Order: sequence, then structure tokens, then C-alpha cells
Amino acid sequence: MYSSSIAGWWTYISTLCLVITVTIVYYFCVSTFKKWEKLNVPYIKPIPLFGNILNQALSKSHALEFYNKFYHEFTGHRYGGLFQMR
Repeated sequence: MYSSSIAGWWTYISTLCLVITVTIVYYFCVSTFKKWEKLNVPYIKPIPLFGNILNQALSKSHALEFYNKFYHEFTGHRYGGLFQMR
């Protein structure tokens, strides 16, 4: 009986630690995503952890293709923002 209550306790603590860790990692990954918006700079919406370079990280497109798309997406603007990783 005593060992089953300890197992339940450790399961609870492990789950709690996992949830806290995932929350902290997620916040770390998205904490900079409002930077360009605060500066009133047009930007491409990023993906957590990868930013705007997911296709490059997965080798689905070349960097030059990405920057060409980026350039054409911000036609009419003097500059634009992007996120590389995180």
C-alpha cells in the first residue's frame, strides 16, 4: 500500500515537471515573436523553434528561394523582418 502511494506521487511530480518544462521551452521559443510588430516592421509570421526557416531546415527549399520569396513579399516596403530559428 505504501509503495503504490509513492508511485502515484512520483507520477504526479513527473507530470508536473514535464508540463512546467514544456511551458518554459515554448515561452523561450516564442518570446521574441513580437519584436517586429512592436517596431512596426512588416514581417512573416514565424513558426515556434524554427522561425521562418522551417523549409530550409528540412531541406525542402534553398536559402536563395526563401530570400527571393521574402524580397517579393515585402515589395513596396523599405525593409522587412524575419526570424531565423527560435
